[in-house]
Amino acid sequence: MLLPFDRIAQVNLIRGVFRADLEVINKGGSGNLVVKALDKSEAESAKAMIEAKIQAALRAQTAPAAQPYSVADELRKLAGLRDDGVITESEFQSRKAKLLD
Repeated sequence: MLLPFDRIAQVNLIRGVFRADLEVINKGGSGNLVVKALDKSEAESAKAMIEAKIQAALRAQTAPAAQPYSVADELRKLAGLRDDGVITESEFQSRKAKLLD
């Protein structure tokens, strides 16, 4: 299941004695993800990475347009977001179609 970073409400660690579960909560309330029995350090690293990607997705959505842009520049930016995992391939294709119309 693919959950875009901008749809994640929060990421929780459920720590055990030796292992940890990583819980990713969807903003919609359904389709939450739980990855069980991770090494604690791996779970903490994954949580930090997901939270960083969430922040990047938020910045991408709320970044003000400082100056006029070209369609080519916007396509490059969208491709970078896709390649970084901030947006999905389908989101990329949808935004690309809007730009090219």
